[in-house]
Amino acid sequence: MSHGSTAPLPGGRRGPLPGARLGALAGARAGARSGARPEAQPGTRHRALLRSTAALGALALAGAAALVATAPLALATADEPAGTAADAADAAADTDAADTLAQLASARGKDIGFALTANYLNETAYRNIADTEFNFVVAENAMKWDATEPQPNQFSFGAGDQVAQYAASSGKGLYGHTLVWHAQAPGWAQSLSGAALEGAMTNHITGVVNHFEGQVEAWDVVNEAFNDDGSRRSSFLQNGMGNGWIETAFRAARAADPNVKLCINDYSVESVNAKSTAIYNLVADFKQRGVPIDCVGFQSHLIVGQVPSSFQQNLERFAALGVDVRITELDIRMSTPASSGNLQQQASDYASVFRTCLAVQACQGVTIWGITDRYSWVPGTFPGQGAALVWDENYAPKPAYNAIYTALGGA
Repeated sequence: MSHGSTAPLPGGRRGPLPGARLGALAGARAGARSGARPEAQPGTRHRALLRSTAALGALALAGAAALVATAPLALATADEPAGTAADAADAAADTDAADTLAQLASARGKDIGFALTANYLNETAYRNIADTEFNFVVAENAMKWDATEPQPNQFSFGAGDQVAQYAASSGKGLYGHTLVWHAQAPGWAQSLSGAALEGAMTNHITGVVNHFEGQVEAWDVVNEAFNDDGSRRSSFLQNGMGNGWIETAFRAARAADPNVKLCINDYSVESVNAKSTAIYNLVADFKQRGVPIDCVGFQSHLIVGQVPSSFQQNLERFAALGVDVRITELDIRMSTPASSGNLQQQASDYASVFRTCLAVQACQGVTIWGITDRYSWVPGTFPGQGAALVWDENYAPKPAYNAIYTALGGA
């Protein structure tokens, strides 16, 4: 999560998914971006089949409900022969034309993700949106250090497995967040230093990455390691292990899984500034020395009307280093109660962020930090601010929804 908030924010080894899904997905994305039609691979078919099955299930349920709702009308008009078949065909065509955000993003070769807390799936409205509008998911809290290893070498994967199982069953990609962060780390780890802390960190990374191997496409290995001025953040990690701890973490993650993509993630790095330049220099150094790093995450916890003008330029300079870029935790907050003017500006801002990702070939996609304002982390951290997500507290889509839809190519 962002801005250093310490409030809760929004061990068996498993084999890879069938058909080397991760490599196939990368090929499909590359084909979509180049305009070529990628050759179908087993992993691609596996993910597409899951998505198609979920979509067909949703359509079947919707169709059944529609039949029940219209049965009296059908009986009342059974003697009217003209136009009924044509009208039904037109209605079906209209339904088919109404793509979801997930369908639009997939057609552009991009992820559209959301941060998930699994128990919210028990709410029908939440579940319907999660199932249909996204093709990618990240655990909001369930894969962080305090959740996965509350006691030394005693791993707890129940909550994380729920997220992973949901992603697999609904045909969505899965992003791992986060292996090492100064916040939401267990007290026992924060009390360590030197070789003991390095050993504990390495063991934690190994245990978690091994457990989710073949399920997670990319990991936030290190989260929020820098200050706004580009210096290293003073934390138990930095103070206990010195400047080498980030490299140690990335090497441990690569040793645990040779195929998963490894990312560094931070906030207030969307523009070209001192903080983003410090991360740029770290990535350049890692690439030059052969330290494993594959991607950079730009959290993008933004304020309405303040999307940086240099966002695309910034993504492009990182991409030129040979890494993927991702928008990992997007929300756009405003003063509450929300005004109609701010909601319209928010819609424009969301569209701008999505267009920025679409314009950069190396941008893998955009993840929104939640679904509904009902569960957003923003009001608890920034009193008097909120309304940061795409659906309001009652699950009604805000103007931002249509703006994203249009930005992704929807008509």
